[in-house]
Amino acid sequence: MVKDMKQRIMLLLMLFFCGQTALSEQITLDDAITSGIANNPAIQSERAKIGISDAQIKTAGLRTNPRLVLDASIADKSYKGGIEQTIELGGKIRKRVNIAKQQKEVTLQEIATSIIDLRAQIRTAYIQLYSAQEKLNTEFEILKITKSMSDIARKKELAGDIAKLDVLQAEILEINTKSDIEAIKLEKAKAIHNLSFYIGEVLPEDIELKKPELNNDYGKSEIDDKNVQEILIKEAKDNRPELKRISKLLEQNIQLEKLARATAVPDLTLAVGPNVMIENTEKGQVTHVSVYSTVAIDLPVFNRGQAALKEAKAQRVKLEKDLKAEENKVELEVKNAYSSVVRTAAALKIYENELLPKAKEVMTKSEMSFKEGKSDILMLLTSQQAYEKARNGYTDAIANYHTSLSDLERALGANSNEEL
Repeated sequence: MVKDMKQRIMLLLMLFFCGQTALSEQITLDDAITSGIANNPAIQSERAKIGISDAQIKTAGLRTNPRLVLDASIADKSYKGGIEQTIELGGKIRKRVNIAKQQKEVTLQEIATSIIDLRAQIRTAYIQLYSAQEKLNTEFEILKITKSMSDIARKKELAGDIAKLDVLQAEILEINTKSDIEAIKLEKAKAIHNLSFYIGEVLPEDIELKKPELNNDYGKSEIDDKNVQEILIKEAKDNRPELKRISKLLEQNIQLEKLARATAVPDLTLAVGPNVMIENTEKGQVTHVSVYSTVAIDLPVFNRGQAALKEAKAQRVKLEKDLKAEENKVELEVKNAYSSVVRTAAALKIYENELLPKAKEVMTKSEMSFKEGKSDILMLLTSQQAYEKARNGYTDAIANYHTSLSDLERALGANSNEEL
């Protein structure tokens, strides 16, 4: 019995640790974006609006219910009962359906706007977590080197080759590095929570992010390349859901004007049913049964839809100005984002091709020189700090580039309608 219990506990522990390992796999930026679009509660809530729009379309196409009409006169012994139906003329139902359909298109563009906002938020959160992860790796690398150099420094101090002050400097750098590690761990934990919030999935503490791929489509041309900017601005104006939303509202406004004009066309109300009259005669009561019908039509004397038409025209003027203002805003966003991508890409290349390799080479040579007793520890510590600064600067350069790239993707409205 005890043996079976132990086996069960061991099995549960194995399953637990296997589950932890599965959660600790690397994820890419694309994985995070895909997960966020699928799981983020805010996006799911936005998508639920599509069902509401479909219901509104169905409601707009419904005819009015018929009415049961009863009329009785006891004194005259006259009884009528029938069905009354109002028939809307002027295509009012069709126009209301068109308005509801345009509203659905507006809703779809609002969802698309939420999606590209979420993509930008996920990319930013991913880059923040990746930066914290890489800075933590840098600090651990520096700590490992510092510990090794501290051990060498202590041995040299015991042999009388260096002063106690040099050993203390190495130990202080080691302590500072440990302090930096704890600070970055806190930064990483917050970044994990932030990314988890946007992707709608709880990430483990030991999650490892893959380095975001660099997009080689941007950053090749100079900032003053007008042709590139014009192409990107045109792409943005074609794709941005905010612009599409206003365009759909303008189309809806046309339908509202048509519906307002249709108000001048009066509706027709028809009623039909049996008419029963009981007449007292010398021979007794005689029942007369006939069929009655009535026709009623509204007279558009006072309300001809003029107020609704005036409001629709004023709304159209506003929407046209809104569209122009949004186009100007989009153009500015594209120019600024593209300029930022070009500059941050150039800075990133400097780190990759020049600064980081040279800082690494200087530190490696300083380590070797200190081990061989050819230089003091101050040069080693200086080179280590320079390498740490270069590594963190490179990480920041990656973050800046991808933030700029995210801004450009957002400005272009890229992939906004793919996940609808």
